[in-house]
Amino acid sequence: MEESWDFEFLSRIADSCLSFISEFVDDWLANDMRVSIFKILLSWLIFSLIVIHFAWKVYGNTVNDMYYRQGGCTSKNRRRRSRLEVLKMNRLEHQRP
Repeated sequence: MEESWDFEFLSRIADSCLSFISEFVDDWLANDMRVSIFKILLSWLIFSLIVIHFAWKVYGNTVNDMYYRQGGCTSKNRRRRSRLEVLKMNRLEHQRP
């Protein structure tokens, strides 16, 4: 009894997804103004995400070094130190009066 209900539930979900996809494809292929605006905005979003991704690949280390720089410690020295040493150093700095 429960198995038929589960199958019916999954069947309804699959039918609703298929109907949504078919309506979306029909609207996508239409030459309507709202579809054109949606295509432009979707293209702009995808383009922006791609540009942000490549900018982060190029400038990501620089940004991280700007925000994680503490005192006279350079980024090369920090990479050489183990994480435990950095934590100990931070703890000692906070304990000083």
